[in-house]
Amino acid sequence: MSKIKMPEPVTYAHFTEEGVIRMWSRNPDNLQAVTEAIGKQPTALITTTQAEAYADARVREALEQAAKQCEGRYQPWGNLADDRAADCMSRAAGRIRALIPPQQ
Repeated sequence: MSKIKMPEPVTYAHFTEEGVIRMWSRNPDNLQAVTEAIGKQPTALITTTQAEAYADARVREALEQAAKQCEGRYQPWGNLADDRAADCMSRAAGRIRALIPPQQ
């Protein structure tokens, strides 16, 4: 389960079955009459900037978890096979972290 929270919606809208906005508002309470009439809650909408930041944060979280899994797999114990495995997993963790998108 991700610890990244969804961004707060910037607006709410009711859509027709064709996908056209029927009514929108920044406050969902303003849509109460339409909500009651059609029996559906309004759709919460976020900006593309919010969506991209949220997606990047989820990717960062998943890649960091993968890197930590690699680092914790093998510990060097003084024999050649374990040392090579630990080194390989450490390099794999570094390569995974290189994929993490920069924070903006």
